[in-house]
Amino acid sequence: MPRTPYTGIPDAVAGLFLSAPMTAGDVPFEESFESLGPPAGDGPSGLVDAGWQFSVQATAGGGEVWHEGPECGACWPNWPAYDGDHYLMIGDGIVAGPGDAASAWAVLPDVPGIAPGDVLTFRLRGFPNFTDVLQVRFAPNGGTGTGTGAFDVGDFTDLLFEEDLRVPCEFPFGCAMDDEWYIVQVPIPRAGRLAVRYFIPQQASGGSGSHVAIDALAIGPALSEPPYPAPGETVHWTLDGSPYVVPDHRTVPAGATVIIDAGVTIDIEDEKSILVEGVVEAQGTAAQPIVVNAPSPLAHIDVSGGGIVMFDHVDIGCRLQVEPGNIFGSPRGTFIATNAHFRDHADIGGAQLGHARALLVLDQCTFDGTRVRHSLCQADVRHATFTDSGQIGLSLHGYVYLEDVSMTNGQIELGARRGPQ
Repeated sequence: MPRTPYTGIPDAVAGLFLSAPMTAGDVPFEESFESLGPPAGDGPSGLVDAGWQFSVQATAGGGEVWHEGPECGACWPNWPAYDGDHYLMIGDGIVAGPGDAASAWAVLPDVPGIAPGDVLTFRLRGFPNFTDVLQVRFAPNGGTGTGTGAFDVGDFTDLLFEEDLRVPCEFPFGCAMDDEWYIVQVPIPRAGRLAVRYFIPQQASGGSGSHVAIDALAIGPALSEPPYPAPGETVHWTLDGSPYVVPDHRTVPAGATVIIDAGVTIDIEDEKSILVEGVVEAQGTAAQPIVVNAPSPLAHIDVSGGGIVMFDHVDIGCRLQVEPGNIFGSPRGTFIATNAHFRDHADIGGAQLGHARALLVLDQCTFDGTRVRHSLCQADVRHATFTDSGQIGLSLHGYVYLEDVSMTNGQIELGARRGPQ
């Protein structure tokens, strides 16, 4: 099955990406937004020192500039970062009041070596106020001028991407962009200069506290979705296709198999998941571990309905749900990990009620700040190390075998539980 690039951008722009020759090599530019520093003019000093250029051009300015987020623990919005602790943000405080217009520009540093096929990737989150737009613009002459007025674009004549934030929220359920981070991928046509523009053509009466945040920005190869097999099929997630992104809820159905090759990287987007009802076999090595990343505990792998996941030499940062067989008679989930490293959000858990105990086999694994807590399982845990895993780092109820398990700054809780075998 062919891989389908996930762009999150309009079809007209996606067409540029789909037809572009993929000549890009390693990532030539990355910005995590972790060391932004205090404001320096219209942007954070740390980014200014790194070659970024910022300007706010308004008919009547409100004083806000590009700055580090979250602003404070008690402030709104205080979204968690997609990766790390911080991100770059801006809001409708760049205008003074209703009817005013403004552009807030963040011009990226000069990135040598950009070639057709390179892609600008970042994560986007925001709360719209029905009047604002986020754009990625391109200066084919390599210039950095943005003009002087709110409607000027200067050297950035080419529009590569536009996210129209002028959409109503679905009250009382809130705004979708406020709930999670979205991945944006923008193809770069050739060498030139890139800029992000937050644009308010006309502030609405009273405003609404709009904010937009950007995190995990990079220029390099595109992130593409991996292939998913149909029942009876086997597919490989290869190193040549890596890195992969999982932008929505995906399923490996019963009777299907996924084999993940050594060195592959997989990014599961916020609040998305992989449901495994078939078989997933990750074949990493000590020299080339497989890496699974996630921005929050809401991104996860769900092993259920007879699903089997086997991880060898995997560095995993997403939550795992290993489900027992349910009361309607579905088979249990099985998770086997050897030489694996569990970090960030990689807790292992499962439902408390079921028809058959989930099977957990953990051999020569390390858990850094993560936990294994399962209430209905058959577990075999050997040569495992838990560090800073909380008050109860290992809690297993069912049939349990432990050998050579060490726990630092935590406790082990075991319990027998009667019920289905």
